[in-house]
Amino acid sequence: MQAADMEAFIQEQPRTWKEITARYLAQPYPLVYRAFGRLRPRLGRTNSGPWYPYTFSSHEFDAVPEPAPQDNFDPKHPKPQLT
Repeated sequence: MQAADMEAFIQEQPRTWKEITARYLAQPYPLVYRAFGRLRPRLGRTNSGPWYPYTFSSHEFDAVPEPAPQDNFDPKHPKPQLT
């Protein structure tokens, strides 16, 4: 098994790890992991839970999360009530 075969399999449609291992069930695990390891830097995961399949994309998968709103809440020092 080669990484090119696995690459073609994943390019057909996004594939979960379960589908990948099922496809290469008869292959020795070191060969499967080696092929996947060669592809992993170019793979990303789609946001479709619960399986989050792997896929290739022409853009970066690094989504920068929005920063949490700044909250200055301190239970020991509540804000004074303005009336």
